[in-house]
Amino acid sequence: MNMETQPHQKRAFNLTQALATVTAFTMVAILFLLTGSLNKTPSEISATHPPMVFEISARNMTFSPNVLKVPASVAVKISFTNHDTMAHDLVAETGVKTPLLKTGESAILDLGVVSAPLKAWCSVAGHRQAGMEIQIIPEGDTLNSSPHTATPHHQNHSNETAWKIPGMQAFLQNPSNVYVDPVLPPVKVQTSGRPLTHRVTLTVTEKKIPIGADVMRPIWTFNGGPVGPTLRGKIGDKFIVTLKNAGSMAHSIDFHASFLAPDKPMRSIQPGEELVYEFTAQRAGIWLYHCSTTPMSMHIAAGMYGAVIVDPEDLTAVDYEYVMVQSEVYLPSEDSPVSVEKLQAVRPDLMAFNGVPYQYRVKPLEVTVGSRVRVWILAAGPNLGTSFHVVGSQFDSTWAEGRYLLKDGIDPVTGTHGNGSQTLALSAAQGGFVEFTLPESGSYAFVDHSMVRAEQGAVGLFHAK
Repeated sequence: MNMETQPHQKRAFNLTQALATVTAFTMVAILFLLTGSLNKTPSEISATHPPMVFEISARNMTFSPNVLKVPASVAVKISFTNHDTMAHDLVAETGVKTPLLKTGESAILDLGVVSAPLKAWCSVAGHRQAGMEIQIIPEGDTLNSSPHTATPHHQNHSNETAWKIPGMQAFLQNPSNVYVDPVLPPVKVQTSGRPLTHRVTLTVTEKKIPIGADVMRPIWTFNGGPVGPTLRGKIGDKFIVTLKNAGSMAHSIDFHASFLAPDKPMRSIQPGEELVYEFTAQRAGIWLYHCSTTPMSMHIAAGMYGAVIVDPEDLTAVDYEYVMVQSEVYLPSEDSPVSVEKLQAVRPDLMAFNGVPYQYRVKPLEVTVGSRVRVWILAAGPNLGTSFHVVGSQFDSTWAEGRYLLKDGIDPVTGTHGNGSQTLALSAAQGGFVEFTLPESGSYAFVDHSMVRAEQGAVGLFHAK
């Protein structure tokens, strides 16, 4: 019995083993066919799928859409078209970027497989801080902001450089070799008494200048200086200004002394372009001019401002006449010529008369005792005004925004005599002048009497002999 059953048991065992083996191989094959791609890398997966293309456009300093949800396993390309009036590019934090695109131009940004959230932005100075940033989110990641919600401007985009701001003594001991002569030339007049035509060319350039204490400051300029040239004329004079853009981005100019529609003459022009801006001086004052390209605060803070003086009809002659254009100085961050975070918080690193901190403390202005001095003052900002004061003197004439506040010690409203003034207070973009004498030999400081600003560089000296 045992001899007969042994072969039968052996055959049953072998059949079971064979069925089990076949079943196992079948299951492995099916599993591989169904899920084999789970073990592939993103690049291996993307090789078998065409890239997905997403469209982004720029209009009015905004990317639309500004949030993209993309599949995490497929290569991604962005088709970027610039419909804005200014040039833009698109740069991803991975380092890939498009060329700088003019209006109507398009380019492809190849991101490859996006396996983690990343950002892309316009790299033109100030544009990212103005909101030109997009978020690219692989599917499955959470998103706290909704589509088309612009990135808050206050976020830290600029990789803030940790500047240690030198004090006044450092600037006095190691001054800048850049000096702006504050002496105001007399107004030009024709012997016939007829209005003049002033022809001026302002060329935009972008450069770096030393401002003292081994500090290099990137600036955007009208005609290469830390402040634009001062233009001067009389009521009825015509100004024909040719603006040439020799910079690397769009720029423009806005003359507060003009009385006209801004659409054409104040438009932004691209690098290599130029425009002609004509206006007739209709009212007296010291008027600001500045670049008005977005973001305007950055273009002004970077140095694109100056003054136009249109003499009041009853302006009398003086012995000395100067112009002081006060402004804030924001030192650069890693990716911007000015610190956008400090600019938006109005926390200037330094202050300056005519673009260079402390320059008239380093090189005082020489006058004679008892001579009559007039100082024109313009608060260029872009955010702060001034409270102009001369230590040890008193103003007997002050004029601001089109009218005398005090003239030769006489109150123009009440007619009372013997009056004086200690400061001329101006808000951002306002201007005026003060007149005074210095009673005896000595050094007379002139300051913005908001004293922190004086300590930051809005300070100079008159030497009276």
